[in-house]
Amino acid sequence: MTAPDVGALKALWRAVFCDPEEEIDRFFSHFYAPERTVAITEGGELAAMAHLLPAGSLVLGGKAPPCAMLYAVASAPHLRGRGFGRRVTEEAVQRAQALGFEAVVLHPAEKTLFSFYEKLGFLTAFSACFTGIINLDPQSEPETHGAALRRISSAEYAALRRRYLDGRVFIDFTPHAFAYQEALCGEGGLFAVERGGETVGCAIVERGGEETAAKELLCSPRDFDDAVAALERAFPAHALSVRAPEWAVPGGSERAVPFGMLYLTAAGYPQDAAGWYGPAFD
Repeated sequence: MTAPDVGALKALWRAVFCDPEEEIDRFFSHFYAPERTVAITEGGELAAMAHLLPAGSLVLGGKAPPCAMLYAVASAPHLRGRGFGRRVTEEAVQRAQALGFEAVVLHPAEKTLFSFYEKLGFLTAFSACFTGIINLDPQSEPETHGAALRRISSAEYAALRRRYLDGRVFIDFTPHAFAYQEALCGEGGLFAVERGGETVGCAIVERGGEETAAKELLCSPRDFDDAVAALERAFPAHALSVRAPEWAVPGGSERAVPFGMLYLTAAGYPQDAAGWYGPAFD
């Protein structure tokens, strides 16, 4: 297997996703490995790429098959419509299986891509609720009671997250994966939500510009409003959006929408399971 040209991979990433150079370099220093990268060339140029991230495991009841995340799937803009996206995805799944991953997960960047991946054998297995944008009043006085956020390490976050997802279908990300997510969070980070000396939830918060996004908020429904209030107090004068599992939102006030997909080779997927994907490194 010939190692892909890193310069060409970065150039395609830049052309398709328009990410800052710092973010591109961060991925290649944190997660890139030639054996987990699939690249297709056409006429001597890079036509498509896909990366496999060793995410951790997919928890399915008593089973936890090793799981890879299919990430940064991209085709050269001037070569689209020629099947390179399909080919690179199929080859990436085959590569994942050869490397011992029994599950491959992905978060489609657009709604229209769900049907594309379904045709390649992926199942829509993960959903999420979104609060939309909460416009915060910069003149409001923050409350002095209730829940508060405490910044924690990636290892602490991984352990705390398992507590709130116990008994559910979920991707059990490694601390290494959470450290990468934390680096994408700007002034945000990984937090425990605490009230009266007790931990009542956990959250991944990304802050940039005038918006703050909780990429994951895990707690019981009775603690949801307090957790959101803690986010508001910690990041005042910003617009806030929250992503959470349907079971965490009180009263079913937010309808869950498809979020992530799964390709599973060995263990069966529980029928009607509402799996939780979590951070998608988006």
